[in-house]
Amino acid sequence: MVDGSLFEPEDTKVDWQIRKPCYNSYCFSDIPDTVLSLLGAKPRGSGTLAEGCIPSIQDIRHIALLFIDSFGWDALERFSQGDKRIRSLEQLRDRAICSKITTQFPSTTAAHVSCIHSGLPVYQSGVYEWFHYNRKADQIISPLIFSGLSPYGVNTLLRQDLSPEAIFPAPDFYPRFKEANIIPRVFQARPFIESPYNKFILKGALTHPFTNYQQGLKEMGETILKDSNPGYSFFYHDAFDHVCHNYGPVSPAGDRIAEEIFNNINRLFLEPLKGQSDVLVLITADHGQTNIDPSTTLFLDKLSPELTTMIVQNNQDIPLVPAGSPRDLFLHIKPEYISEAKQIISELCENRAVVMTTEELIAQGFFGPVATIGQELRDNLASLAVLPGPGESVYWWGGGEFESAFLGHHGGVTTSEMDSILLALTP
Repeated sequence: MVDGSLFEPEDTKVDWQIRKPCYNSYCFSDIPDTVLSLLGAKPRGSGTLAEGCIPSIQDIRHIALLFIDSFGWDALERFSQGDKRIRSLEQLRDRAICSKITTQFPSTTAAHVSCIHSGLPVYQSGVYEWFHYNRKADQIISPLIFSGLSPYGVNTLLRQDLSPEAIFPAPDFYPRFKEANIIPRVFQARPFIESPYNKFILKGALTHPFTNYQQGLKEMGETILKDSNPGYSFFYHDAFDHVCHNYGPVSPAGDRIAEEIFNNINRLFLEPLKGQSDVLVLITADHGQTNIDPSTTLFLDKLSPELTTMIVQNNQDIPLVPAGSPRDLFLHIKPEYISEAKQIISELCENRAVVMTTEELIAQGFFGPVATIGQELRDNLASLAVLPGPGESVYWWGGGEFESAFLGHHGGVTTSEMDSILLALTP
């Protein structure tokens, strides 16, 4: 196991741990270039995982990456030891090189799905949250479902004659495999694969849509066995994330779905591949989750209505709020009000959250190495960030439009959200 570094901003007085991403060593964003390098394709130059995270395998024929949404370090620890341990996961962990890696910041699905498919870290893609402002679209959008903030729905941006090609940087991850005569494949639920955003970032990959994840695991294993050519396979599963949101990261429902997932990974995928010494299996997650109580959420505009007058409006005079989530609220504040808004919010939150300008977060390396921060992120990023402590939540009320019943959430900088996993093994 390799621990990431601890970090606590100097200008805060909170006593809870804050995790800073370990870019270019032990970070999720280092996975794409690591995979490309191991298979002999040209890396993008965004950084690779530190030595020791990957077992020494001569002549790797195939890499299979399993992405289990929300299954961060806390979940791994919970289910591989003690009375909640899952035997199939315990056995898997015993056989693997098990590294603690960090997420990118923010610890969100949108940032990490975009990274793993496009090869672009958050500081280059500019996609940093489920809801965030996009300057080219001039509105707050939800990239993964290609929709605006309001009216809420799936693919609403298509009705505005917007396309992913028009508002996102071009991905170049999967084309790099083709240049090296490597076949990349993506095994994912049909609705995800067929979404406009995924069609955009999956260009260059062979897609294998499935109706249930057991089918996807089985088909991926069979494909690896049959194909003697160099290849890369990606598998995504989101059920654990949904359960954690709805019931909390520590719940009987979470226990059941975690055991089911890893039993099926072992039975349907790993066991049929046993003995394939030229196959490297990687298991990772985009983030973990932390418990929250929605009844205790601080709604800033409800507590201080004057904040509504400080919010930037777009060209259609629509306020650009809210971006982020109750675990990482991003506010587009008019430049002349940034200091005042920061003071107001800090007083409202007291010791329940850290309030920082995004320029401070950039300078301290949260979004990535300072010299590599791209214009896409700078164009999309809000001016203030509110980062709650463990168990806390801070958001924007909007007359009740943005209330949530989630009992588990992520996006923030606590260790339970930011500590992720990388298991690396041969079948």
